[in-house]
Amino acid sequence: MVCEYCEEGGYGRLILEKVYWKIFLAPSHRYMGTCVIAIKRHCSNLSELKDVEWTEFSKIVKEMETVLDIIFKPTL
Repeated sequence: MVCEYCEEGGYGRLILEKVYWKIFLAPSHRYMGTCVIAIKRHCSNLSELKDVEWTEFSKIVKEMETVLDIIFKPTL
């Protein structure tokens, strides 16, 4: 099985890499700032994530929300 997140240049633009995750700027911008957070290992279900992966994911989401709020100043 080919994984578009594992292939070089396969999905959007890689903008950040953490220990367990890669963050891509999505190629389609239906919504401003659309990004994808992809685990670095093959994982079919969220229930397979380890505690350390969940912890890092949570930190990434919080960081991204803060940055996007600063950049785009959403009013919703």
